[in-house]
Amino acid sequence: MSAATPHPDYRARLIPALQRIQREAGYLQRDKMVEAARELGVTVNKLQTVGSFFPLFRLTPPKKVTVSVCRDMACHLAGAKGIMARLRKLEGENVEVKGMSCVGRCDRAPA
Repeated sequence: MSAATPHPDYRARLIPALQRIQREAGYLQRDKMVEAARELGVTVNKLQTVGSFFPLFRLTPPKKVTVSVCRDMACHLAGAKGIMARLRKLEGENVEVKGMSCVGRCDRAPA
């Protein structure tokens, strides 16, 4: 295997590495991603691509308050879109409102 070819199991290590960075820093800090890429033997671009694909990762520092509203079918049918629209009026420097996938509360939609 050449130096440019990453170890075959690197994919199974990317998400745990990104989770560790986010847990420690609150988001995917560039300098920590550079360090992790070096340790994993992958490019920073590879980590950035994976981090930007999954909505659970943050590429920027989080606001002090994040309100997440489920957008999946049960919640959508129960009025989540309207709730999000009303909550967006609260957004500002310290508050973020975002949609998310199912949180498992379909019996009490919207969540």
